[in-house]
Amino acid sequence: MTVAEGETLVLTRRERLIWAALASDLRFGPKSFMTVRSRMPNMQALWDQSEQDWQQAGIPNELVARIGEIRKASNLEVLDERLQSGGVELLTIEDQAYPALLKEIAVPPAVLFVKGTLPDMPTVAVVGTRMMTPYGKRVVADVVGELSRQGLVIVSGLALGIDGAAHRAALESRGKTWAVLASGVAQPYPATHRQLARDILETGGALISEFPLGTGALKHHFPIRNRIIAGLSRATLVIEAAEQSGSLITARSALEANRDVFAIPGSVYAPGSKGPHMLIQMGAKLVQSADDILQELHLVNAKTEQQTRNIVPDSKEEALILEQLGAEPITIDDLAIATELDASMVMSTVTLMEMKGRIRHLGNNCFVRR
Repeated sequence: MTVAEGETLVLTRRERLIWAALASDLRFGPKSFMTVRSRMPNMQALWDQSEQDWQQAGIPNELVARIGEIRKASNLEVLDERLQSGGVELLTIEDQAYPALLKEIAVPPAVLFVKGTLPDMPTVAVVGTRMMTPYGKRVVADVVGELSRQGLVIVSGLALGIDGAAHRAALESRGKTWAVLASGVAQPYPATHRQLARDILETGGALISEFPLGTGALKHHFPIRNRIIAGLSRATLVIEAAEQSGSLITARSALEANRDVFAIPGSVYAPGSKGPHMLIQMGAKLVQSADDILQELHLVNAKTEQQTRNIVPDSKEEALILEQLGAEPITIDDLAIATELDASMVMSTVTLMEMKGRIRHLGNNCFVRR
């Protein structure tokens, strides 16, 4: 089970692959998708029609030429094989599982390439300098670790320094974390954090990118990536940052999306304090502990509420399945026998339960309770 399945089966697989093919051309961005969506009934109709049909539908000539080039160069079957072999799902802005917060930003990505799962849990972005100091490392462990323990998903960019420390703090707290990449999800950047990326996936987190498979982490990709970090999150926390840094771009994106920005103060003599102090002067909320953030976001009971959602079944079928699930993997067939439910009913129920973050799929149709 993956993030784009279950209740998101609005698009056919072929249509989903057409979205992926269009997104594989980096010049075909969210605005191009918006233009096509406003003039065509769906992407499959677009793919099956002629360039004259596109022009008659009102698609600009430049975009008509680009779509024609993409269609000519694309092999949907090969693309499908690459996505499936890499364990990558394509989430479009038309899918129900597309993150609701991300839809609210000025220019939301039309397509997200996702490895892992995106459970419905409160999120907070954590960003900062690559040149992390011992002070910053301690703050991350204390503040971010506690936010994770209280049931918040930690969203960051997998970069060296504060980003990587934030992901690790979530993992050490047995929480969830999402890494938003400036590269394709098949080759996380930087290479030194690829084991960290694997750890994120193995603990129920996710790797997310707007960029197609095989895309390298180019300099101009990082500001594009930063808006997604902010867009996915209820708030953004900045820990150690220079006056001119990508972290402040993320904070600006959060403000533009009408989200809260928090900042950790530091020594007036430390270069990494200049960014947070400037944000505080501009109105960002000064943070001394995780409680400051939890109180401001009204999430003091987030963990309790999430645990309640995880434990209480929503149907009698879920209740029967939860009784059988534990730390040891169990297959769909064994679940069907133990619960005396039809195998198709078991499959559909566990699909929904995984989407809710209540159970985990280990592969080979084996499941465990989270």
